[in-house]
Amino acid sequence: MESNFDIASASNAYSIARRLFEIVKTELLFHICSTKYLSRGETALLYGYYRNMLSKNPSRHSHYFAQRIRNGVELLLQSKMCARRLRILDCGCGFGTESIIFALLGGKVLGVDLNAERLDIAKKRINYYKELHPQLEISFRLCNILGYKCTDAFDIIYAKEFISHVHPPSEFIRFAQNCLRNGGYLFLHDTNPLNPWSSYKAWKEHKHGLYKFVRDPETGMGIPYAVERLVSPFTLKNLLSANRFQVVEVNFYVWPGP
Repeated sequence: MESNFDIASASNAYSIARRLFEIVKTELLFHICSTKYLSRGETALLYGYYRNMLSKNPSRHSHYFAQRIRNGVELLLQSKMCARRLRILDCGCGFGTESIIFALLGGKVLGVDLNAERLDIAKKRINYYKELHPQLEISFRLCNILGYKCTDAFDIIYAKEFISHVHPPSEFIRFAQNCLRNGGYLFLHDTNPLNPWSSYKAWKEHKHGLYKFVRDPETGMGIPYAVERLVSPFTLKNLLSANRFQVVEVNFYVWPGP
């Protein structure tokens, strides 16, 4: 395993984000060839989630990935210049890819998810990176984010493909407002229902209902989980404004496809 992590030679946040994409690809391919950190079954789950990223349209996937994380990358680079480590909450972190990336850039990261199987894999993935970057500050927690007791404020709350599942979304926005420090940032990245193809795929997922119940790992109670409930950018903007957020930037990205 070799490290290609060199931010000094990259000119901006976008190009650094694309380099980080390549580092993650290298890690995923490593697991396919080795069982040092993950079992074959765990690698199959991880590869199944990221298979398009690895096998089809790599340049377009790299571009799409970089667009979605570039703002977080830019803030982390600025904090490194000020010798300040940002605290980051990654909501619905899944297999932990963005959590790992933010930690590589110097963030102190907590990843939270309801899926124990994915979190176990995320924890094991850290070992791959810690061989070269032992200073990484990253941890994962199995819990319902709406029940999380925030004792220290976060500088960044990152939620990718999360708002379409958390219920109700208004409660999550209030949670974020309470858990961010003054001047902190909330990043929301999700599928846009104004895209006809995305709306059609979401509609197909709703044949068994818009909501299901999953077990809260801390209380054992059932909690509602939205199944690809797409929220329009206009609804999100209104929710944010109603909870005293200043909307700084709204971007629309084109998914690179299969």
